[in-house]
Amino acid sequence: MKNFFALVALLHGVFPEQVSEASEGGLHGAIELSPQAAHVQNLVASEDGLFVYISPEQKDTVNEKVRDIILDTRIGYMRTGIYFDTWTHDNSVSGGEKKTQMARIKKNFSRKIHSSLLPVYVVYTESPPEEEAVEERTTFIFSTLWENVFRCYYAVYSAVYTLQSFSVPPNDVLFLDYENEKVAAHNEAKRSAPEMARLQETAVSLFGEYRKLFPISENTVYKNIYFGLQDDAKFLEIEEMKPGDSDTASAKRRTEALSTLYEKVDTLYPYRALEEEKRFRVTIIKRKTRKILNHEEVVRIINQFGESIKKKKGARLDVTEVFLEDMELGEQLALIKNTDVFIALHGASLGHTMFMRKEAFIIELFPYCFRKTIYKNIARHTGVKYIRWQNFHLNLTCGTIPLEKLKKCEINWSSGDSRDFYRAQDTGVNVSEFVGLLRAILDYEDLVEENFLLYTPWEQFNNQRLAFKAACIVANKLDRILVLPYAGYRSEEETKRIQQEADDYENSVKEKDDTLFNPKKYHWAPLEKYFKPASFGSLPCRTITMAAFEMIDSGSNIRAVLDNTKKTVGRYNPSQSLAYYADVHSIVPRRIERVYNIGAEVPDDMVIPVYGQYRAKTLALGMLFNKLNFGQEKTYPLARFYDYMEDDIYEKITSNMLPTAYQEKAARQITLKSGKSTFGLSVHIRRADYAIKCKNHKEIAPESYNSCYQDAEYITDYINGLLGTKTGVNIHIATDAVDTDELKNIEVFKKHKVFFMKDIIGEYEGYLDHIEKSIVEQIICTQSDIFVGNFLSSFTRDIVENRATTSCFW
Repeated sequence: MKNFFALVALLHGVFPEQVSEASEGGLHGAIELSPQAAHVQNLVASEDGLFVYISPEQKDTVNEKVRDIILDTRIGYMRTGIYFDTWTHDNSVSGGEKKTQMARIKKNFSRKIHSSLLPVYVVYTESPPEEEAVEERTTFIFSTLWENVFRCYYAVYSAVYTLQSFSVPPNDVLFLDYENEKVAAHNEAKRSAPEMARLQETAVSLFGEYRKLFPISENTVYKNIYFGLQDDAKFLEIEEMKPGDSDTASAKRRTEALSTLYEKVDTLYPYRALEEEKRFRVTIIKRKTRKILNHEEVVRIINQFGESIKKKKGARLDVTEVFLEDMELGEQLALIKNTDVFIALHGASLGHTMFMRKEAFIIELFPYCFRKTIYKNIARHTGVKYIRWQNFHLNLTCGTIPLEKLKKCEINWSSGDSRDFYRAQDTGVNVSEFVGLLRAILDYEDLVEENFLLYTPWEQFNNQRLAFKAACIVANKLDRILVLPYAGYRSEEETKRIQQEADDYENSVKEKDDTLFNPKKYHWAPLEKYFKPASFGSLPCRTITMAAFEMIDSGSNIRAVLDNTKKTVGRYNPSQSLAYYADVHSIVPRRIERVYNIGAEVPDDMVIPVYGQYRAKTLALGMLFNKLNFGQEKTYPLARFYDYMEDDIYEKITSNMLPTAYQEKAARQITLKSGKSTFGLSVHIRRADYAIKCKNHKEIAPESYNSCYQDAEYITDYINGLLGTKTGVNIHIATDAVDTDELKNIEVFKKHKVFFMKDIIGEYEGYLDHIEKSIVEQIICTQSDIFVGNFLSSFTRDIVENRATTSCFW
């Protein structure tokens, strides 16, 4: 068996380095180093500390190898470190040199943000002390950050990972808990139940014997003791695993360590041991803090799936609601092993991911703004089906975070206070979104046989909405399920940068292209946040949420087909699509093809010849804005508005894309701030990056420049011609201008009552994100008595297509 583990280590590229060798007889020890870990033979633990006795002839070699090494005993901040002290008991080292050595250790120590240091004294002698009580078992020094389920499991897993890197099977291990005073006080403050006081000991005892390292009541020699946690053992907490990451040597070692733990727990708590009849068990975790605000509603929705589960699974639905902190650890494991769907707000209880069956599902719920990836990455290693639900609705959160801070989501991930600040929210779960996840779980076996379509949402939301309609048509033609993308809008800083680019028209085309769409500088949220739930159930294409899709395909079966021509829109290039997939969804397609023959605004019947030739399980396309012509043969440069609603399939998609009740309510209440229930006139005036677009338009079609960009004189003439001698009309100006004073001071508006969104948004400020503001503003324009828009604008198009009365164009 020892040779087998040595072979595994060799294949994985792990080569422990023998620093010294133990002498025969006596208590001479030896030190063997592996990356971030150590194996010590014959380590002596006494009330004076930890010692290893080395033959003097090995002094120079040992000193060189262990110099400045600090080995972690746990993962996380407030870490404890072990180092080899080669100077304290060496009479040949001067006092000054001893201080220098210690100062260097402390410097390295502070860089690693430890909370305490533990020395292992290296003593060079020909005559080690007499042999004491001997512990023959494999021994491991560890510690936990604090006593919760996940940290205890993580500590044991990390120990197993390290032992296997030394080719040591983790059987009958003695775990020595090194808990310094600061951590002990921290744990004591967190204990709220008797079970918590035993959690660490109980968790470790599943895999070996648990003891505390200190105080040492009897001098003991540990024949083979290990300590140190390797960086490769850690699971990413903020970033997601990419496709292919699971094929790396370190990922395989992580999976091997998890499998070792799983097999042990599986023998203690086998699947279905609790049941006499077939059940489909849904376990939902209740918490005394960080609660699900509508917990009862969520449970009621789950129970409504009882009949569907009976038909689909041939099992009775059993919904279990538990406070895990009130259960013994063994009870928790027995429950989790027999759970089919595990639902919990982000927290330590999701550490049970390590021991769930591959056939099981996890739904991890996140509050507004806060999100980590550690449990998703663990699930990727164990094979458990993982779904992430994020609250993107600010009005569904409750906590102590000031609104101004919360809406910015400026989490400092290196600060425990900052993380806890955002994590400690009570969260309402959007029921319609939750239902979609449950349906995906129920239909999982069918969905894995389906083919899917992804595409790139691009630039402004109205372009993204038009692209969605094109994507729905493409998915319909190809008989693929359309994955609902995220919708995005530029950050405040990026918006200001765009305005600077617009003001500086001398910039190169490339600089402008890069500025206009950079996915990293956008805020993203699921598209379904912005429409009524029923919107996606009546479309001519089948859809699935991105969260449900990620459960089915993590990217390994994705083929990207990207348009590499600028015939569609000059500001688009394929790198933008790849950046969107990677930065927003952690998707890196296995195959990427750049094609040149697609073109812009092609007829619908061109979809199958262009995209139907690709047989990948998931097809990832580029930007689809302006990809289809929706039955309209246009003449460029554009001189009029083309009505896409004449296309039946386009009209069906548009008619079903309905704003949410929250948006409709906001539009009504914001309009009332003007003193009336509707505006007499709403106008759409483009500014910001449109200055760049319209300057280009002026060069190629000067006769229609005023339709693209309106100056003060043109606006005055047009509004006077429209309203005549009327005064005091309530006018709403919809604009993307950063500075609205320029528009407010136009002569014609001085004899009317002019309102900008920012002036009347009132209590909705902060609760509506940029896209929601845009939709609310479109609703306001849709309901106005008169609307004047820009026929070159997709923002205007969305308004015109939903108005019951005629619209005007600049």
